[in-house]
Amino acid sequence: MMQTNIFIAISIAILYPYFFNKLSDVLMQKQRIKEECDIPKYIDKKTGKKYHHQPFYIHNNDNSDLNLEENPEYQGCEKKLARIDTTQFYILMIAGVLGVIIGSFIPNTITSLGISLGGLLTILYATYIYWHRMDEYMKLGLTGSSLVILIYVSIRNDLIKGYFKGVM
Repeated sequence: MMQTNIFIAISIAILYPYFFNKLSDVLMQKQRIKEECDIPKYIDKKTGKKYHHQPFYIHNNDNSDLNLEENPEYQGCEKKLARIDTTQFYILMIAGVLGVIIGSFIPNTITSLGISLGGLLTILYATYIYWHRMDEYMKLGLTGSSLVILIYVSIRNDLIKGYFKGVM
């Protein structure tokens, strides 16, 4: 019986962030915009060749330097993707914090543990996908907040373990 309860809690904890990630992808139409934005980032002004990444070395027939400039279409797509990442970050953070809070009030300990851990995983995933766009102060604040939430969940887990000792 105990293994079944743990399995249910872990399943909830894994499905919670997955669901909210897919929900935010669908709401933001992220896949469609990513497909539209699969365009080269750089254009060689001399030859007109397009590159997705800045080449380390390209042998030109005339041995001249490569004159690269950023593709203006790419810049527009980068702004769209940045806006989607920002919105998705906020959606996932709200879902994660709500998961931790709601998990605190659910009387069923297994469901409560699963939703709380799912909320924590959602917060961690939101941080992961948005980390490269954050400034240093936001990274510091988010890391501190995550630490406080992690300590809260670990204290809560100790209380739940105490509950299981009383049951067994």
